Amino acid sequence: MFKNAMVLIFITFLFSCGNIVHARSDTLQQTIYFGGDIITMEGDKPTYVEAVIERDGKIIYAGKKSGAVNNFAGKTIEVDLQGKTMMPGFIEPHAHPVSIGGFILANDIVAPHEWRMPHKTYPGVSGKENYLRAVKDIINSKKDRTKTVMIWGYHKSWHGELTLKDIDKVTGDVPTIIWQRSTHEIYLNSACVKKYGIKKGDLAEEDNEQADWDNYHFWERAYQMMKGTKLSPFFGDKEMLKLGMERISQLMLQNGITAMTEPSFPNSTFEDEYAVLLDGTEKAKAYTIYLIAGFPEQFVKKIGNEAYADHIASLPGKYNTEYIKFLPNQYKTFGDGAIYSLALQLREPFFHCAGCKSEWIIPLKPAKEIFDYWWDKNYKIHIHITGDLAFEEYLNFTEAALKRNPRKNHRTTFHHIGLFDAARHRGWLT
Repeated sequence: MFKNAMVLIFITFLFSCGNIVHARSDTLQQTIYFGGDIITMEGDKPTYVEAVIERDGKIIYAGKKSGAVNNFAGKTIEVDLQGKTMMPGFIEPHAHPVSIGGFILANDIVAPHEWRMPHKTYPGVSGKENYLRAVKDIINSKKDRTKTVMIWGYHKSWHGELTLKDIDKVTGDVPTIIWQRSTHEIYLNSACVKKYGIKKGDLAEEDNEQADWDNYHFWERAYQMMKGTKLSPFFGDKEMLKLGMERISQLMLQNGITAMTEPSFPNSTFEDEYAVLLDGTEKAKAYTIYLIAGFPEQFVKKIGNEAYADHIASLPGKYNTEYIKFLPNQYKTFGDGAIYSLALQLREPFFHCAGCKSEWIIPLKPAKEIFDYWWDKNYKIHIHITGDLAFEEYLNFTEAALKRNPRKNHRTTFHHIGLFDAARHRGWLT
């Protein structure tokens, strides 16, 4: 079916199932596509039509070419696909193009498995000595030894336990951030700590529970706070982010993604991330990114609920563009820790993993207060959940809220869900 090149067209997916839409205006203009395999993606089997007509970013006709000719007012531009395949663009429902993807693609990768990126292919690396050797090779390749180096992809299951001594030995005086595979935790070398003036008093006492100061290892809330405060000059570097965003655009175009949702925007600094998104989307002019505000920004900036609700309400009017859309009346919150950090909250303890420690990104008492606040404002709530215990607790939050303040079509959404049992699955679906 895809033996020929694919044509991807950025249009709102609104097939009219062969019905003709008539309009009367001398100013109307539409484009008809024909001459290739046009797949509608409707139904369980491949469905083909001879022609598609698009007007003002919407598909207004899909069917036989003979049924389209001379049935639409205004000027019609003809596009002959010349045997290419045309289909609706794919939709990515949960991604972080700037705050994760952009950083990964603008920096370096040492991961357990091969990663093929638009600009480079990174081989998979296993074993602690091999990992440290790969990190050292990256450091040795840098000409500017004052510039911070970030390397994504570390995981102890493949690369062993990392200590400050290990990292300092291979990075020396080059400020270095090791970004764990989950993107929910970081390790800093001594040069990085010195460069950004990091010290133990930078974190609130409750956030120190998610920090190992002996090894400058920070995860979940402690990581988020470090990222948004002391390390914000690095995580807000616009030139670096623009490079990453250009590569994200290449990936999206290569893979036919024409729409993406980012829950919990921003994950670092609003102004910096938005500027990069604006620049990237306007250059590409090929995809739309839908943004949902949430806990990370509110947590780092210490904004109260009412003030943050006003902020969310103001976003579409201030910042929406043709390619960037802030979704109103939606909020992203967080349950337990990352899957790849093995920080899930589980009903049964980890098996043969003495170093694994379940984490709550937001402890349950304030988590319920956050959930109830946005529920009572009739917001759609998105929740980062990975373990079966977290799944159960947030189901309880939802069921209690439904009894206290019934809502129809509330569409509460659980994201990730790494582990849950069949009974809970059936109960949630019903």
